[in-house]
Amino acid sequence: MQINKQYIVDDNNRKLAVQLSIETFEKIEEVLENYSLYQFMNSDDEKDIYKYFP
Repeated sequence: MQINKQYIVDDNNRKLAVQLSIETFEKIEEVLENYSLYQFMNSDDEKDIYKYFP
């Protein structure tokens, strides 16, 4: 997946933030949610739940 991003910089050209399209953000969000769900479903220890769902 290619991530098109724009950096927000200060007067000294230091990176402060990243701007993404909403489509890219939603794809990243979906990937993270799927990964968390996968980790949760494959967890043997009930305490592990809290690592993925704070």
